[in-house]
Amino acid sequence: MDYVEFNDYKMWKYSIYEENDKFLFDEIVTCIENEAYRSASVMIWVLCAESLYKKLNILSESNKALKNDLDKKYLKNKNEFELLNLAKDYNLVNDVEYSQLNTVREARNNYAHPNFEEPNKNEVLSSLFYITHIVLSKSPMYSYTYGENLIKSHLLSDPYYLGNKNDYQIKDFASDFFKRVDSKYYKSYLKLFFRLTEDLLKEHNIKNQMCSNVGLIFIKNLILLDSNLLKNINEFLDKYKITSCNVFSEEDIWQLLDENSKFRVFNYSFDFQNNIFTEVEFLNKYFPLYEKDMLEVNLKEKIDEFIDKNPPILILNSSLPIFKLYEKIIHDFKSYDYYIQNDVAKLLKSIDLTLFEKNQLEEIGRNLLQAADGGSWTSKRILNFYLDNMGDEKIPISLIRGILFEVFINENNEFRFKEKHSTNVLINVLNDKSCNSMVEDLLELIKHSIIKNNYFYHYDFAIKKINLLNEQEKVKHLEDLINSIQISRCYSINKIFEEDNSALFILPEKEIIYPHIFSCLKRENKARFINFSKENIFDFIKFFANTRYSQKESKYISIDLEWNLLSQFIDLNDLKEILEKNLEDDNLYFKERYLGEYFLDNYLYHIDETEDDI
Repeated sequence: MDYVEFNDYKMWKYSIYEENDKFLFDEIVTCIENEAYRSASVMIWVLCAESLYKKLNILSESNKALKNDLDKKYLKNKNEFELLNLAKDYNLVNDVEYSQLNTVREARNNYAHPNFEEPNKNEVLSSLFYITHIVLSKSPMYSYTYGENLIKSHLLSDPYYLGNKNDYQIKDFASDFFKRVDSKYYKSYLKLFFRLTEDLLKEHNIKNQMCSNVGLIFIKNLILLDSNLLKNINEFLDKYKITSCNVFSEEDIWQLLDENSKFRVFNYSFDFQNNIFTEVEFLNKYFPLYEKDMLEVNLKEKIDEFIDKNPPILILNSSLPIFKLYEKIIHDFKSYDYYIQNDVAKLLKSIDLTLFEKNQLEEIGRNLLQAADGGSWTSKRILNFYLDNMGDEKIPISLIRGILFEVFINENNEFRFKEKHSTNVLINVLNDKSCNSMVEDLLELIKHSIIKNNYFYHYDFAIKKINLLNEQEKVKHLEDLINSIQISRCYSINKIFEEDNSALFILPEKEIIYPHIFSCLKRENKARFINFSKENIFDFIKFFANTRYSQKESKYISIDLEWNLLSQFIDLNDLKEILEKNLEDDNLYFKERYLGEYFLDNYLYHIDETEDDI
């Protein structure tokens, strides 16, 4: 060994990484100062061996092979030569450093035995220099080769290397790994992880899945540790599409991307020909970003369209929230496409309906009846199944409530009667004691409902259907139901008149209304109706008249006036006087004059009839 002079050897202490190593270093310095070089030589190797063991032991926490080797080759027999070999095998020291440290070990072996030999000061200082600068001054950091070997041979090849660690524990492991890596190697390690993980993701098996999951967690951890690595994002997107889409679609990474990169990642993911994600995996990946408003409008629209065109089973099999499944069920029921409605009806029977809220179940029940009423054959079958099995805990009462209400009242509180399945619904629901509360709610809803689109024939149709059912079957609450419908009819008539006095006169199929109008109008509205009618006498007469008019001949072909109904509102003699006065107007329209003259021509005959009826 060449002559070495180190006058500042005491200052080497301040380069030592571990505080505990400094105490033994001070003892070695004391020996040197007291010229106890033999003792110093022995203690130098002891300090070196202890430091090597501590570093290898720390590294073994993330390397099973090292842990096993450390147990078998060193701890079992305390073989210090094997300890030094392990430091070399696991890249803690290189070949030159290994040779220098082995010289220190051999010196210790030589001077620890009674052979009457003693080192000189320069030999001791050389040994102290070697251990300080090769071992003591270094943290238990991975060399690049060590880290590369750990990644290739263990982390991404042995699915059981990390034992039963969950994703959070793997994340902690990754964090510790990168703390032990020089940051100058980050870029190289990231490329290595991307390349190896991409290969794993291309072949689907359990082993690869477990290892690729480790790779994805390590990549994400490294990017979050150093976001500057995303400067190479296009390189990753071009070479490693599968890995890129898996990593960059994670929420905390996504928000680090520029808009162009987001667009590319999304479109690679959305193009299922790339075989990056299945449809369910795509939803699971991107819907959390959708919910948190982290997607551009055009990307959100693509997801909406994707959900709309796919069957609800896709949502059921995904991790999307239950309200999305509810929205999809309602959307598909409203599609007016039998095949789509059949699919969603079939799905209803296979899922746990109790997952939905009460108001959601009621809406589902409404839409199931709508689909069945529209002709969906599977909806009919499922509807009948629910009705026939009422009381089963798997069939929520809120669903039945929606079915019952939809027969008479839509979600806008409008009355319109859906007749097709009404008999089966009424027989099953009205006779069930557990449904008494919902029946009472229905009766109140009907009373205060408005007729849909002013189609008053729904009232008469519903009453006729219920009366017929009452004659054929013993069903509770039918009389109450008819009474509520009649009240609703009156409510609608008054509502229409109050909003627009003339609206009643121009209703379609008004002949359905006027048999009930006198009994339905409120007292104050009757007076208003009569006063308004006197001011608009020709509209009033026409309201109670069934007429046929020929445009070609420009004349009425026939007129049929409801004299008895007319007389309930106004004295026919008073009406005669009003008409005679109005007919004096030379500017009357032809149709108005014709109606007035028809009344006067037939007045004497019908006044006798109405008086006889009275």
